[in-house]
Amino acid sequence: MNRLFARLLLIASSAFVTLCTVASPPEAWVEQWYARTTYPAFNRLFVSLTAPLPFSLTSIFIALFIISLFGGLIYTLLFRRSERAQLGSWLKRGLIVALFVGTWFYLTWGLNYKRSSIEDLLALPQTDVATEEVLALAAKLGAVIDATASSPVDVDRATLALSRSLERYVEELTGTSLVLPSRVKTLPKGTLMSFGYAGFTSPFFLEAHIDAALPPASAVAVGAHELAHLAGFAGEADADLVTAIAGLNAPHPYARYTIALQLFAQVANELSEEHRHALVSALPERGRQDLVAMHEATERYYRKNLARPLNRLYDRYLRSQGVEDGVQDYGRVVTLLVHFDESEEQLQLRGQ
Repeated sequence: MNRLFARLLLIASSAFVTLCTVASPPEAWVEQWYARTTYPAFNRLFVSLTAPLPFSLTSIFIALFIISLFGGLIYTLLFRRSERAQLGSWLKRGLIVALFVGTWFYLTWGLNYKRSSIEDLLALPQTDVATEEVLALAAKLGAVIDATASSPVDVDRATLALSRSLERYVEELTGTSLVLPSRVKTLPKGTLMSFGYAGFTSPFFLEAHIDAALPPASAVAVGAHELAHLAGFAGEADADLVTAIAGLNAPHPYARYTIALQLFAQVANELSEEHRHALVSALPERGRQDLVAMHEATERYYRKNLARPLNRLYDRYLRSQGVEDGVQDYGRVVTLLVHFDESEEQLQLRGQ
């Protein structure tokens, strides 16, 4: 009976992972029955369990997995069995582990890649934008930076304000109530930035992480982006846009400052060097210093020989999940911001 149940479970897992990976369920179905129904339940469960922990449960899980993997290999090799028996045993175990991990991934978070796009949720056009429109957006972000640049540095309160603002906006947008942690967890300096990334969201335990090497303004903005992933927006540009809307309307001035500065840097990167220089020169001194701090932190820890292979791997991963532009999806937020600003006019500065 136990063997029959195990086989049925493996068959079900295989069918589920295959459907999610290859066939891709309809977006409308995923949006209604997963993103707005099933995922919020997983969100409330896992966040309530992991958020109070002062350490990263994901890091411990990864360490134990690696130890068990190598330990199991050594244990198997100690038995003097034929190479065929050893190979068959490892292939079987590997398949079972892969199916378990794949099922866990899609159930707890991964199906959010298959939900309706942010353009559909917000009824935004999917057209290119002109340089003049991007410059107008940069000017608006510059105004937010100028108005909030004198706010005291307060990473904890700004992160809390962004977390609550994201909760409110997601409920307004989708009608679902989610729970987000009041802080993000830090990994040792260079753990992520050496590979060209600044934040990481665990899809298995719903934990948001950032690299401890990030300067304060970047730590808040990157942390907010990871919280947007926890809110169910798996695509990079989708998470960026949700972060922008919630962040620029957050009640905390330093929260608005960090989000505006991060977005300003992304927008400036899409413009010519001449335009970029003029825009940066117009920023207040603090804004320019924080942009320099962002750049210096990246330069200090970035390792090209580590980043390139991971970047290619992550690009393939994103494309396998339906993100057509792969890692280039990060840049799509500029177009999304312009369209949202023109259609909704909500990217205005809140009163201090």
